[in-house]
Amino acid sequence: MSDQPVRFNPVGNMDKDSDPRYVRQGNYIDAKNIQKLTEKGGTGGAVIPVKGNELAFDLGCFEPQNKKYRINKGQSDRFTVDKFNTVPRPTDEEFPELSNFLSHLTLTLSSAPTFLVGDFITISGATPSELNGVFQVSSISGNNIVLNIPQNTIPAIVPTNGNSSIIGNPIIDSGVYEISFETMNQDYVIQTVQTSGDIATILSNLQSSPYGSQFIFTSTSEYIEVELNTFDYYDYYISSTGNDRLNIFATQEAIPLNISGCLIANGSYDLLGDLFITSTTLRDEPEQLNLNVVQIQNTISTLITFSVNHNFQVGEWIGVTQSEESWLNGTFLIDSIPNTNEISIVTSHSWNSSNILPTVFNEIIVRNPQSIGEIGVAVYDYDADTWSYTRLLRSIKLNFLTIHANDITGRDDIRRNTLYYTDDYNNRRAFYYYGEYMTDGALSHINPNNYYTYDNIDQQSEVSSPSIEAKLSLAEQIQGGVLKAGNKRYFCYLVDYFGNRSAASQISNIVSAYAGVPSGRIYGNAPGDNTYKKNKIRIDDIEQEKYEYIAIGYIDYTGEVVSAYTLSERRITGRVMVIEHNGSEESFVSDLATITVSNLNIPKKSLNVDLIDNRLIFSNLIEPPKIDLRSWSKTFNHRIKRKFITESTKYQLGEYQDVQVIHDNLGYMLNETYRFGVQVYFTDSGTWSEASWIDDIIIDFNQINNANPENDNRREQNGNDIVENYDLNESIISDETFNVFATGTDLAGFGTGEGVDSTYSHLQTKRKVYGRIKIPYVEFFGFDLNFEVGGTPIRKLISKVKIVRSECIPEVIATGPIVMSVGLGGMKNTGSAIRSNNYLGLNESYFRETSTKIGVDNVAKTDLDNPLFPLSYDYMDGDLYYAIGPKICLTENDADPQFNWVKFEGTFHEYPFAYGTPAQAGIRPFKVQPNSNDINTHTLKELGFWAHTQYWDSYDLNGAPPNPYVSNTFRRVFYSDTVGVGNASGGFYWSSQNYPGLTAGYPDFTSRYGETGLTRPHYATVNMNRVCPVFHYGEDPYKEHINSTYYFEGKHGQPFGLKVKIANEDASNRITNDFENNLHYFYPFWINRRIVTFYSPDILLDNNAIPAAGKLNVFGEYRMDRRHHNDDACGLYSTADAFSGYSEYTVENMGTDYAQHDINDIFDVGDGGAKEIYDGATFRKGYSAQAKDWGGGYGGIKGNPYEKYNNLWINPRSLVLKVDGNSDSSLRDGLTGIERLNKNTDYGVYYVQMFSENKGKYGDTGDSSYIDTGFSIDVKDLTHINGIVNRNQINIFGGDTFTQATYLAARKINPSLAPEDGDWGSSTEDRIGNNGPGWGGGMKFYSQNRVNSQMRTDDGDSFLYPKDTQNQGDWLEDFEFGHGLNFRYNSGYTPKSGVLSYNSINDRLLKQQTDLPSRIDYSEKYEQNTLDDKNQSFLPLNFKDIDQAFGEIISHKNVNGELFTIQPRKFQAQYFNASGTLQTESTEGLNVVIGDGAVLARDGRTLSSYGTEHKWSVIKGKSPGGKDVLYWYNQESKLIMRFGADGTVVLSDVHGLRSFLENDARWVQGKDTPYAGDGVRVVWDDEYKEAIWTWRGVRKVGMWASNELERVPTGTQSQAPLQVEYLVGQVVSNPNAASETFDNMPRLYRCTVTHTNTGNYEPGVGVSWEQVWEQISYEDEEYYTWFTLAFNEMTNGFSSFYSHHPKIYFPWRNKFLSAHPTEENKIYEHRRGEYTTWYNSESGELSEDAYIEGVVNYMPESSKKFVATQVISDNEPDRMEFETKRHKTWLEKGEFDDHDDHWRSPIKNDASVSNDPDGDTESLTGDYVKVKFFIKKKLYNRLYNFVIKVRERLRVYRK
Repeated sequence: MSDQPVRFNPVGNMDKDSDPRYVRQGNYIDAKNIQKLTEKGGTGGAVIPVKGNELAFDLGCFEPQNKKYRINKGQSDRFTVDKFNTVPRPTDEEFPELSNFLSHLTLTLSSAPTFLVGDFITISGATPSELNGVFQVSSISGNNIVLNIPQNTIPAIVPTNGNSSIIGNPIIDSGVYEISFETMNQDYVIQTVQTSGDIATILSNLQSSPYGSQFIFTSTSEYIEVELNTFDYYDYYISSTGNDRLNIFATQEAIPLNISGCLIANGSYDLLGDLFITSTTLRDEPEQLNLNVVQIQNTISTLITFSVNHNFQVGEWIGVTQSEESWLNGTFLIDSIPNTNEISIVTSHSWNSSNILPTVFNEIIVRNPQSIGEIGVAVYDYDADTWSYTRLLRSIKLNFLTIHANDITGRDDIRRNTLYYTDDYNNRRAFYYYGEYMTDGALSHINPNNYYTYDNIDQQSEVSSPSIEAKLSLAEQIQGGVLKAGNKRYFCYLVDYFGNRSAASQISNIVSAYAGVPSGRIYGNAPGDNTYKKNKIRIDDIEQEKYEYIAIGYIDYTGEVVSAYTLSERRITGRVMVIEHNGSEESFVSDLATITVSNLNIPKKSLNVDLIDNRLIFSNLIEPPKIDLRSWSKTFNHRIKRKFITESTKYQLGEYQDVQVIHDNLGYMLNETYRFGVQVYFTDSGTWSEASWIDDIIIDFNQINNANPENDNRREQNGNDIVENYDLNESIISDETFNVFATGTDLAGFGTGEGVDSTYSHLQTKRKVYGRIKIPYVEFFGFDLNFEVGGTPIRKLISKVKIVRSECIPEVIATGPIVMSVGLGGMKNTGSAIRSNNYLGLNESYFRETSTKIGVDNVAKTDLDNPLFPLSYDYMDGDLYYAIGPKICLTENDADPQFNWVKFEGTFHEYPFAYGTPAQAGIRPFKVQPNSNDINTHTLKELGFWAHTQYWDSYDLNGAPPNPYVSNTFRRVFYSDTVGVGNASGGFYWSSQNYPGLTAGYPDFTSRYGETGLTRPHYATVNMNRVCPVFHYGEDPYKEHINSTYYFEGKHGQPFGLKVKIANEDASNRITNDFENNLHYFYPFWINRRIVTFYSPDILLDNNAIPAAGKLNVFGEYRMDRRHHNDDACGLYSTADAFSGYSEYTVENMGTDYAQHDINDIFDVGDGGAKEIYDGATFRKGYSAQAKDWGGGYGGIKGNPYEKYNNLWINPRSLVLKVDGNSDSSLRDGLTGIERLNKNTDYGVYYVQMFSENKGKYGDTGDSSYIDTGFSIDVKDLTHINGIVNRNQINIFGGDTFTQATYLAARKINPSLAPEDGDWGSSTEDRIGNNGPGWGGGMKFYSQNRVNSQMRTDDGDSFLYPKDTQNQGDWLEDFEFGHGLNFRYNSGYTPKSGVLSYNSINDRLLKQQTDLPSRIDYSEKYEQNTLDDKNQSFLPLNFKDIDQAFGEIISHKNVNGELFTIQPRKFQAQYFNASGTLQTESTEGLNVVIGDGAVLARDGRTLSSYGTEHKWSVIKGKSPGGKDVLYWYNQESKLIMRFGADGTVVLSDVHGLRSFLENDARWVQGKDTPYAGDGVRVVWDDEYKEAIWTWRGVRKVGMWASNELERVPTGTQSQAPLQVEYLVGQVVSNPNAASETFDNMPRLYRCTVTHTNTGNYEPGVGVSWEQVWEQISYEDEEYYTWFTLAFNEMTNGFSSFYSHHPKIYFPWRNKFLSAHPTEENKIYEHRRGEYTTWYNSESGELSEDAYIEGVVNYMPESSKKFVATQVISDNEPDRMEFETKRHKTWLEKGEFDDHDDHWRSPIKNDASVSNDPDGDTESLTGDYVKVKFFIKKKLYNRLYNFVIKVRERLRVYRK
């Protein structure tokens, strides 16, 4: 058969899987260093050698260096003072003697100030010296300034010369600075230097400072350079720490010896042709060394001795951890090495700190505790064809490592370049660069366009909104704004120099906005009302070094609506700023959710990053480890303290009418339990911790905190200002005086006035009494700042402490007064008739019910239905009451049954005389003249309080009486502390029979018998008998009745009343001058202590707060008898003849206990309503009356009879409670409810709490969320003793309780009964003149509320006191408005958070994984028209967790605008954005729907179960049509994958490479650190459309062990040599043996002879190593994975292997670069330079042949002889090898004949044995022949094809 020419055209791809017989035509079985595309990009059907690379640029190397600082000059000015005034605190106006501290200083300067509001100034030269110091400027107006004085710091100063209270010559200095030097670990202040701001003074003060000689100072006119000259490479810190701040920054970092060297890239990103590169010098993380510390000494530095030698060098930094002494934990400089086993390190001791040496040496020594990082940019100049590299930023704060490569993405923002990068080791970061590239141009002092500073780079670089320390408070509220009514809470965020927002700050305490000014009346406003106010908000602790702009925001509480707004950003001007919020500014709605970000554990580390749809995407996240501070927080001790605030009266602003008090002093509810926690601000991470539980604290005065769930009492209830009882008020005696008359020793209370007897003309001076309010709060102290967390004192880890609390779960439901109930005694019902056997000394002959009438004489009397109790008196005769007739008598309502006192059934009412004085029910009522402090004896006689023989002469019954007045001094005449309660022990009476004198009520008036000049007749007719409490305990107060031995013998809790004269037609003629003959006692009331009216502001003003059940804590009777001189506190007010009553009740003398009663039932009874409380007992909120027609005059009755008015007066809506009674069945129901024997005199009004016990209400101590209290403090500002924090520093307000007064009109005229004819009149005067009904009742009472009752809403439909009137009578006798609209309230004034809450640390959180390997986190969308980078904003819920069952997210990529994720066993398309459709390029035109527009709204769609474990094997390339394609390597199945428009393809299976990868790619398993030399790295060559992977891995084997003796210190016992026996077949590596590869691959050795590890046998090094070891070939796939492989997208197949095996690739434009394998700072551009030659440098180059190996397999099943070859190539082949199954031979260059570029040669004989192709051996025969075409290194050739002449061997088959 004739010879057949068989052509091989290299137009296919590499196929290493197929049997050579069946390799398809055009495919080839091997290739190296060839490229199939021409240099112009065409295919051409030929192959050429690939070009190597050329040096493009050098990343550089650097030496160790010292740190340098620059101190810029500051502004300093001096001013003299023209005028200097002190401003007392607001309370001083009421209590000048109690105003212990100043509030403000006001100064007039000699010239206009140059400083600003918020700046600090220094006063010197003032007298008294307390006024010298540093103060903050709160306002500036012209030359006038106002200075804030910290609370309770400067005692009050009384002016001595007019307005000025200052003497001396005060000087004002602005710009007084403080420069602090700190140690390397910032745990010790080396020195602090005070200075002004000019350069000369700064330099002088620095040079003369204690350590000035250890620094080099170089000055210019603008700044001073500082460099430490005693410890080379030492890291230290200089900062400005005073109130005024100099601009101080580092201009050069300290770099130690161990991290100096040449840079190695660990990441890159091509940003539109600018190649950004990150690099470092270190490979590995910090290494803990096995060095045992045996001794530590403090000499000049600190000397550490080890048990063995070390290999440290002077100038290295080392780490020390786990020392028992905190000062020895940290990073330290080795400043000397005295011995081979000793090092001397620079600690705080080197700066004269007094440190205690450890006694137990547990120290762990760490090598390379700190790394370094650099960010630079390489730029290619096309014109010059050159590269340049510029370092933009190098810092130890970047802390890069090559084993943690940076994944980088970026964006050109026109105005700046932006990179986002992450390495799964450091926090995820961003890098911004503005302007032209220049060396270190990212540093602000180098390039003013940029903003980085060395000391803040780590924090400036972080991605995600960092927490901030700033806190906001109210500086001032003034007129001139348009703020809407309600509460506001303020927050802020800061904007850094790159436009990135911080998280929101902590939230301020509430700031209430309401109309009204202190000079007027303060009330609340309805939601939406304009208050005409604006707030000045103070922001402290602004980090101006890191941030450029600030914006404040506010949470607006309007009714029940909560919303948030942010004001426009403004430039930061200082650490402290005051920003005005007037309500008219432009504001932007804020998402309430975003305000919570600051406390969330935002994941800080990430493996992957990319930009998709203008969002920044991170995946495979790591949250910061949660630090358990619970043991520390349990060291907090506390005590319950009280603060006094100014009381509110109708004459002065006070309590919670003052917005500053609302903000600063919102307190806590007594008897309530609150949960408190603590947060700390971690300095390193810049985040607030979770809240750690401190304590559950009950607000009381007990020494034991019974609320602690662990029975761990940490209360120390002692010292000053502690809560000692349940009082809310305190009366204090002032130095202000008034005059009274006195004679003898103790006649007090009479002032000058008309008719004063000359006998009483002696003056006595008395002091006025005022009141103040106690606000309970909590103080913390006693915790340990040296408490160690992970071996480090917590004070080193944190910069701030913040106290938080949980939202209160109320047990105290409401507080306020309860008013007792009475039944009005009936007369007509025979079952309840008043008879002598049931009433003390009552003779029926004197009382005949049937003839009880009223009239001028015995004729034409008017019958009265149930004439029960008189309310007022006309000046006329009458025969019911002596000596005048009643105008109005209380009676039963027609709808109610008459009260039956025997059955104790009927209708009960609120006790009607809880307001005013008992004189309303006495002999004669009196009128009050306001503002009078005097009373005359004539008035006393007329009132019956002071009677003598001239009484009747002075009292004309039938004529117009005189017009008596009673002063404030006399208003409490009947309410006496010296009067006993019934027959209770401790009480006594003054009797006119037993004592010839009287008491008119302690402590206002006292009179005794026997005073000089007085005779008995003056006292003999005093008709006081006994003065008793108005609402007593029910036993008869008149035990010894005059002229009678009868007395009532009933049970406890019987009816009671006041002494009144009862008369009828028979008695009317018996009027004499002697009262006693005709005086009898009538008991109009029947008490009920089980039915009480509860007036709580929390119920009155919040209809949603009505409780269902509970208990009643009864503390005692309200106090009503204090002598209060700033208001008409208690008494009767005359606007009509029936006097209205008003009382002021305070919570005083409550003591330390209370009675608790069950609440059996709760009723919500409306205005004037009635409800049955229990069987037979109805409660009515109203009073009915028999009343004369209005308009009657004195001296007689009008012709019209008495008229019945049902519900003439009504009480307002409230709760009515039924409380538990006594189990004694002999007692009447309702008579033994609320009792407090020996408490105070009983007015029928008690202070109570409605209480619902809820133990364990907060759950486990780790289960709570917390809110701000408004308190945080810098750790450096805390004073302590050995770390234990002192008292009086951490005072916690920010509660939920207003301790305050409430004004209540408790009884008003029923508006529906007002006469239509206008008889009453419309004014006070008209009502008096027309005899209006009067008898209103009101009170001011104190309670603790969760609503702010002083912010109740007022408008034209309400009538409120004292806003709408300051006349109590006007208020109480109003008949137009009624009650209903007086209880409106804007719930926006109730404190609530409703927004920000902080999680608490607990076991679950600590156990909860912080590694979130399958989470995707996405930002807000980037917007081009905004200055801020919204890609830095990650909202709390912007994440997606995909199924972790398939492994962590190894990579995610943006493929054609869509998000694809790769896990080890899953490749998915995620439904990320709105594009939603993936268009394929298949012939079917298939469209795959992959999204619906929502961000990660649905689970992703699985595209393949083959994922990857190698992040850096994933690359995005381009299809021929320009679409994205994705490649990756799957190690588990040894597959190379591709995803494109044609779907997911296993390239290695389809294109013949599976078997190769199965064998040769084994040793990268579990290795993914290609930048450090292990793993798989890929790059996309867009010019030649190749994806190029490099595999580098070595099988893990043991390390050869040296037997060298351990060098040990002198005097210690030597250790024996380490002997190891190596057995045959054992494999080791030896790092001492130099690599034999260009890539520095390690050498491995196999033991061939068993031996021990002597030095001469050290593999690769010892002189005899080859006798016992053999080196394993680098080609041995059993140990090495080491190759580079390319896949060509144009030919759709694997094209070639390459000789270069770099660790690092840099994709750039349509090309790529790589780093030198060993000189890694040198970066080379590929496809340049000589052919097949790479990495040329002074140390050598890598240069290898190119080849392609094809197969001629014509008729593969037949044996053939391969005779000759012809090659079509540009040049003669350098070499060709031919191999069949049994034969091998070759041809060399020069053995080919040239036939017009056709190179021909016969194929030589087999040389497989002889190695001589010219020998007489067999010809090449077989089924196929493999032909390898070589191109020598550095040479060019182009192979088009070759032809093999084949001769079929048929005779072999025949034979």
